[in-house]
Order: sequence, then structure tokens, then C-alpha cells
Amino acid sequence: MSSLPTEAVSKGSKKEKAGSDPDRYLRQEDDTYKCRDCGAIILQKFMGVATVWDESSPCSGGGETEPIYAPFCPNCEEEPS
Repeated sequence: MSSLPTEAVSKGSKKEKAGSDPDRYLRQEDDTYKCRDCGAIILQKFMGVATVWDESSPCSGGGETEPIYAPFCPNCEEEPS
């Protein structure tokens, strides 16, 4: 296994907005993702929940929700807010 760089952004460099380049996230065999540019493991930040609606009638559902996560590279991208 090759060694991965530990520092992707030099001091003073501005990080990119999270999700600005979705092709940056490379899927690994173990279903994790790594950054194409620096090799860091891609992290996820919990952003909230979405309500699951029942399509049989308007504005109805069983109370289920789905979590929403935003992926980001901790070295190359700003943490989503």
C-alpha cells in the first residue's frame, strides 16, 4: 500500500467549499471514500432530517424521517455549515 500525504493544504491556502467537486470522492473497496487530491478519508457532517411523506394523500406520512449528511474532505474543503 502506498503512503498517503498527510498535509494537503499549505498554511494560508483557502479551502474550497464542500461538495464543489463531487468527483474528488473516490469510493474504496470497503465502501469508504477517499479524497482524490490528498488521500484523506472523506468525512460526513449531519445536516438535519427530512420528513418522508406518504404519496397516497397530500401532507401525510407515518412520522418517518431520513438523516441528511454532507460529505467533505477535511484537508481540502471547508466543513459544511
